[in-house]
Amino acid sequence: MPPEWCMMTLLSYRVYRDFSLIMVVYLIIYWSKNNQFLSQFIHGSNGNCMKQTVKKLPLFLSQKEIENLINGVRKEKHKLGLYLMSHGGLRVSEMCNLKVSDIHLQRNFMIITGKGNKQRVVPINATLQKMLESYFSKYSYKLNPDSLLLGGARNSWHYVIKKYSEQNLGRKDVHCHTLRHSFA
Repeated sequence: MPPEWCMMTLLSYRVYRDFSLIMVVYLIIYWSKNNQFLSQFIHGSNGNCMKQTVKKLPLFLSQKEIENLINGVRKEKHKLGLYLMSHGGLRVSEMCNLKVSDIHLQRNFMIITGKGNKQRVVPINATLQKMLESYFSKYSYKLNPDSLLLGGARNSWHYVIKKYSEQNLGRKDVHCHTLRHSFA
């Protein structure tokens, strides 16, 4: 067992160390509030601790570009898929999983099952309605209420969009989600 005077020295050292730490923290807080340079150093120039990034607008196509893209498509199935993404604002997976029974032409809306199996109602505009009616009249013998309207794999639709955008627009930066952005 150490002598008594040694224990007092260790105890006073610990108190001194804790007190010094508290003083340093206090001085940093005090200086950061009163000193503009230190405040900018700690909190950033505008007072936020998080670095803010500038959000860019997403890529979208004009109405004329969408018309040029769709008019160059020959296959009815591909044309309807482009119409659904550009005039209905559907994601690729939503379009692939769209059933015939989800489309209500008489009431001008579609029930779309999106991410997380959440359902939403999407209105059908006049252009899309005409396209759907012509598709149903041509292919009604193949379709029943439980069948998928277009089906297909997502990556095949990505390939279709890339192919037609390069062919009809001369652009390589158009993706399926670009059509969704163009709808909004």
